[in-house]
Amino acid sequence: MSSDTLFKLIESLSPSEVAYFKKYSRIHSQEKKPNYVRIFEALEKQDSYDEQAILQEFKGEAFTNNFATAKGDLKEKILESLREYHSNKSIDARLKKMLDYLPILFEKKLFTEMQKRLRTARKLAEKHEKHLALLDIINWERRTLFVLPIKKASAKLETSIAEQKTLMQAVQTTQHYQNLNDRLIFLWQSDYQFRRPENESRHKEIMQQIDWEKTSTSLSSKLFFHNINAVCHRIDGLSKEAFEHYGRVIQLFESNASLKTEYPTFYKKSLCGYLSMAYNNRQLDEFPTVLKKIKNLPQEDIYTESEVFKVVALLQMLYYINTAQYEAAADMVKYIRKHWATYSPYIRAGRQLAIFYNITVLFLILEEWKKSLTWLESILHFGATQERKDVQGTARILQLIIFYELQDWNSLENRINSGQRNLRKNDQLFLFEKTVLDFFRQLVGVASKKEKQATFATFAQTLKEFADTKERKALGLQEVTLWCTSRLKNISIKETMQQEANSK
Repeated sequence: MSSDTLFKLIESLSPSEVAYFKKYSRIHSQEKKPNYVRIFEALEKQDSYDEQAILQEFKGEAFTNNFATAKGDLKEKILESLREYHSNKSIDARLKKMLDYLPILFEKKLFTEMQKRLRTARKLAEKHEKHLALLDIINWERRTLFVLPIKKASAKLETSIAEQKTLMQAVQTTQHYQNLNDRLIFLWQSDYQFRRPENESRHKEIMQQIDWEKTSTSLSSKLFFHNINAVCHRIDGLSKEAFEHYGRVIQLFESNASLKTEYPTFYKKSLCGYLSMAYNNRQLDEFPTVLKKIKNLPQEDIYTESEVFKVVALLQMLYYINTAQYEAAADMVKYIRKHWATYSPYIRAGRQLAIFYNITVLFLILEEWKKSLTWLESILHFGATQERKDVQGTARILQLIIFYELQDWNSLENRINSGQRNLRKNDQLFLFEKTVLDFFRQLVGVASKKEKQATFATFAQTLKEFADTKERKALGLQEVTLWCTSRLKNISIKETMQQEANSK
């Protein structure tokens, strides 16, 4: 573990984890204050890792001669304390702790105590559907049949074998759905809208491998079943069905508290997916309640704080934009700016790009072109990443609107050509993108107002036709269509949005 990683480990600890580490260190050391605790306290005070400052602070002390070993000791003690601290927090950890005693009790021939602990472990494992732990419990129960005078031992053995078979089937089914779910999410991250034919085919293959009847074996398999359906329907543009499946996932979580403990990130992502589909279904009244649930998720360290921050930055911004609360949305931008340096190192590239995109769109709607360009350039200059390539590609499209509105004709012509090269290079040049690029090429050469209006009208009709094709999935289609419509009607983008909302 590098020094920088050690520092990040310490930085990630919650106040309660820090307190436990110090208590754990006192219990497990005969020294008044071990050297590794002193190093810990010195690192804890630093804002960024500075090894020279630590060495200077402890100058002349023997452990500085082999500081790498001292840091290694600290790392091990932190991890040991975290293991102990969390040993009773998760069901899996509690069961593991219970089962760890069984070999000792068996070796000491304390079979009565062993049976007592097996009964307690079984009760906990059955309550929370811990099938792998149950398989382990069954094996230990079976061993007692051969060393204790148990009535009808033969019949109990057969019952044990039958239960084992059922559990193994449940484990296999759950793993099958988890594998399908993980494959789907992996595909989704690489091609967010599944616009590439090969990825669309692979997601259809996944859909063919799910069967509701086989999910009855466990709650976990039901979770993955509904999540797979939610994501696949979302990709296919079936927002209503996706919304319903996300709702079922959340119902499973909220009716089984242990699931939220076991899959905390899964629960948060399900709430986010639910809100995204609520947005698509224009059920914006769902946002305040579900956003409150997300904000109330446990925030014990910088990682979980950043998780909540990114969701609020992404989805609350979306809510404000689509309920025309533009002043609140602008305040959100200030909030994001204020906390960005703190939380952005813990936010995945794809999420960062999505946040930048929403802010770009906000200022595009407000027709504050220079502010929109500033945030758009955060996308364009983000650097190499395979995440949310659709956002990076769409930024090449939205910039054309901004330079047109700024009447920066030289930049517009340059960006048309460089945008096409970049989109082709990154495999993002689909029909929608080609159509927008061609439109702006025509627009640059148009002089008369009448001819310009005709060019916009033709473009608007083409965009409308995309609703019945695969191009309906294209990120940016909605924003480009709003802008084009507003220019045809000679009204603001905000007014265009309001008219469209009133017509629904």
